Amino acid sequence: HGELGTTLASALTDKAKARPTASDLALEFVSQRNRAKGSPPTQADQFTEGAQIGSRYDLRRKLGEGGLATSWLAYDQERHLDVVLKQLHSDDFADAARLEFGWANKIRVARCARVWDIQTSHSPKYLVLEYIEGEALRERIRRAPLTVDSARFLAASALDILQELHSADFTHG
Repeated sequence: HGELGTTLASALTDKAKARPTASDLALEFVSQRNRAKGSPPTQADQFTEGAQIGSRYDLRRKLGEGGLATSWLAYDQERHLDVVLKQLHSDDFADAARLEFGWANKIRVARCARVWDIQTSHSPKYLVLEYIEGEALRERIRRAPLTVDSARFLAASALDILQELHSADFTHG
């Protein structure tokens, strides 16, 4: 079954960490279909490690993904620094991204990444955010359980940030 069979087989591996996510599989199937039809590359095709986006951003590695977007560590050739590109999963998310950019551009919260740019007028669609060096909470917890004091500190920090956002009349969702 060629490419399709290889992709499906990767989802069935007995090594849980090696299995692709459902969104990875969906993006790969769309990419395979478009290649078979001779269609132009999709956003998923354009966002790969080592690719250049917008003649400016060099993708270094995938940081993670959520329901709206996949986050990539990228190097901004104009600013000469690392940034995060949030690759929108669908053109349907452009309105939500513009709303997020509008709010984030107005609010300055010390412990939240700044949003610097947005590109939704043509594909690929993405947001550009400040990159803050550090370990993801998920990775920290995998490494070792949090102590009660560490968990309290993280919870208090998150609540402080939410308080700052809410006092600026910003609510998520």
